[in-house]
Amino acid sequence: MKRNRARNLGRSPLAWLIGIGAMLGAASAWADVPAAEHDALVALYNSTNGASWTNHVHWNTPDPVCPDTPANDWYGVTCDAANTHVVSIDLESNNLAGSIPALTELTQLQYFDADTNQLTGPIPPLAGLTQLQYFNVGFNQLTGSIPALAGLTNLEHFEVHANRLTGSIPPLAGLTQLQYFYADANQLTGPMPPLAALTNLHGLNLSHNALGGALAADALPSSLEFVVLDHNAFSGSVPNAPGALLTGDNTLCPNLFAPAASPETPNDHDWDQATGDSPWSTACAATQATTTTIVSTSPAAPGTGMATTVNFSVAPSAGSGTPTGTVSISDSVDATASCAPTTLSGGAGSCTLTFATTGAHTLTAVYESDSDAFASSSATRSLSVNAAAPTQSAVPAPLLSRPAILALIALIFLVAIFRPHSCAQHPW
Repeated sequence: MKRNRARNLGRSPLAWLIGIGAMLGAASAWADVPAAEHDALVALYNSTNGASWTNHVHWNTPDPVCPDTPANDWYGVTCDAANTHVVSIDLESNNLAGSIPALTELTQLQYFDADTNQLTGPIPPLAGLTQLQYFNVGFNQLTGSIPALAGLTNLEHFEVHANRLTGSIPPLAGLTQLQYFYADANQLTGPMPPLAALTNLHGLNLSHNALGGALAADALPSSLEFVVLDHNAFSGSVPNAPGALLTGDNTLCPNLFAPAASPETPNDHDWDQATGDSPWSTACAATQATTTTIVSTSPAAPGTGMATTVNFSVAPSAGSGTPTGTVSISDSVDATASCAPTTLSGGAGSCTLTFATTGAHTLTAVYESDSDAFASSSATRSLSVNAAAPTQSAVPAPLLSRPAILALIALIFLVAIFRPHSCAQHPW
């Protein structure tokens, strides 16, 4: 519930679109977008099964992308005042299925929303989209890592929650306009990047990942109104509570933070108020650390296209108990070679991958915590994927067995000897 309340504090998509519409003003006489932008839209339509979208009015037709009558625009697309560049694409909850193609030709794009669809594969590179302000691809099945965000100096809202993203959070330094960053409910690992310089950041949600490490006292910018970090493996002392935090809309536990002091410090009191829990660390104390291990792969050296079973286990790092959460497997090379979250049984489980490329691969298992055990990620496991063995054509079985063939030859020989002859006499 806290997480949902926190998300609602962000600027709504409708508000963004109204703002863009106000900025554009009245449309000018008809002019269409450059061919490269038109082709980028067609690629998006084709790559995400546009014919099956809930609404695909005017898409992939001879109609101009942005005619002089807004009602005839391609559904979800908004252009600038001169109708010469695409500035907004809003396809939320529109039954998109497939991968997101390159967006880099949309050089004036400010707003992209494909939340709540069935998108798969990686998030495409965003470098070069210097006008981008709002990007939301939450609630899909995207894999791979969060792309580099360096240089996106106009970015205000970034949302990739509820996917299957792996790897670490990229550096956010220089994103001085960033206000909301949501990457919760993925399989992210590594530390939280430095945030102190992001003085416009109001909302941060990194919950339900496998992030870890100690946080500096000034790790959180003072502008934060809500922060949600639960179900990770952050450790050490809790950072200083930002003064702008809203009462009860923040969550720190479960994590590996040191518990609140007794008697509590002023910072502990601030976190009590911010989380609505007293002490704030109550939910952290009831949870134990875990160790996730990739036990084996079978076969050990698979070929491309071959089903490969990955066996894994999760155990408490100390003490007793049996973790009951889910484990996901990701590959460093093939973003599509990943396993959906698999529920543990007796602290162990397995899933099946299929590799598309040869060479060295690195697998990582990520355990998403349950109510009693912290999230954790395994040590990487290397394996070599070989080219698939060539398929051999089946040799057809002979129509007759060897003895039958020999008998047939003998019969033909006898017939040739004893067949009736003409009246001409032989020499013998």
